[in-house]
Amino acid sequence: MTRTSTVVPTYDKLGRQIKQDSYIVYASTYCDSSALKIGKVIKVLVKERLDINGQIIFTEYCITVIGVDEHSSFGLRLSRKGTLQFPDRIIVIDEVQVPEEYLKLLRDIK
Repeated sequence: MTRTSTVVPTYDKLGRQIKQDSYIVYASTYCDSSALKIGKVIKVLVKERLDINGQIIFTEYCITVIGVDEHSSFGLRLSRKGTLQFPDRIIVIDEVQVPEEYLKLLRDIK
């Protein structure tokens, strides 16, 4: 049996809650290299798999985000929506920590 919820608290690597509209830094890849990306959370969905007694045996996270791609030839632009599954590979940051050129792209994303 599976229980799906959008209200189960989900926490980042530092113990900060990941919520809709949170600004985040997360692990990504670019040209076969590890990279950090700045983005915004669109939705947090938690799926809990339950045993026959209703006890949680596995938790699956689906954190929908849009990030900002950085490239030397085209500059900054929004990436496609993506799904992150590992909250411990995310760090929530305050809006004041997001560079202004990123905020211009991310601020109105819902």
